[in-house]
Amino acid sequence: MSLFIVVPNLLRFDVIVGVWLLRKFGQKKFPGIDKAKVKFFGDINGLQGNLLYVGCGGGEFDHPFIADLVMESLEINGNPVLKEVLRSMINSDLGRILKLAHNILLKDPEDIINLISKALEKKYREQSIFFFPNGNTEYDQVHFTEGGKVLNIATVRLNEGEDFFERILPREVSVAIQQKQSGHVLITINPSYKINLGDIVSAIRSEEAIMRHVDLEGIGWDYLSSAPVVQGIKLWFFSPEKQFLLNGSPTTTKIPSTLIKPNRMEELTEWSIDPAYFPNKDCRTQDICVFDAKHTCPCYWCGWPRCRGKRYERKIGLNGGFIPTDDPRIRALASF
Repeated sequence: MSLFIVVPNLLRFDVIVGVWLLRKFGQKKFPGIDKAKVKFFGDINGLQGNLLYVGCGGGEFDHPFIADLVMESLEINGNPVLKEVLRSMINSDLGRILKLAHNILLKDPEDIINLISKALEKKYREQSIFFFPNGNTEYDQVHFTEGGKVLNIATVRLNEGEDFFERILPREVSVAIQQKQSGHVLITINPSYKINLGDIVSAIRSEEAIMRHVDLEGIGWDYLSSAPVVQGIKLWFFSPEKQFLLNGSPTTTKIPSTLIKPNRMEELTEWSIDPAYFPNKDCRTQDICVFDAKHTCPCYWCGWPRCRGKRYERKIGLNGGFIPTDDPRIRALASF
């Protein structure tokens, strides 16, 4: 027998949240609810099927605090992402949008609920970037060279069919590296740690260019670390606004996966997020670049501003003698 969700004739925001929660998380307790049709209370006369009342009818979820009741019933009230989503949505303009939908446009409750649910789902995915559950997750600690600061990097191997943005990450994790079974990668940062993702972006893109024998001549370091897409290595997309680096695309499966091995990606990330890390401690203690033609820098191609600053202080041009032009890893980047 078909399952129907029954809602008040005048929809409230908390009712829509309750329906969204039930459809998203309630399949185990209410089989088929993800496909259940929504009906107004005034339209159920003669309706054949199982009726689940939300915000009306004196049922299980007829309560002033519907979202809390639904989360408790589904045992998801400990989900930190949901708490953040609901907190932010309460202070949003969705209430006005709901009123507009009622008064002007939409007469079917399904249309109104779908309109608001899209905003809830979008917010849920955005917040999920910063949370991951225990299990199938590895953590590395990065102890900063100076100041005693420690950051956690989480490496997550996603299961078959699992998509990015679907896991929950503890707030103590600073950087998350997610990898699909296909080899595609998403790198995100927790904004509360104020990490410069641009340093990671330039290191990863440079490494990819070297491995694919891509000539980056004429592309400056600043552009490499900040542009959404760089010619020749378009497989890495950077979002400065949302602060993530994505190998792949949400709209196409044709983008190749990275050639960078997971352990190498973790290494580059660890180097990049420590602002006082240098491959030679003398670079830090002497406050200049100590490398030369015989002792080449293994991190030159990362393009970190902290390194470039010391090279300029040494008054040696970017194509100075300390650059190993016989090294194929460097030759493509020597014009930076």
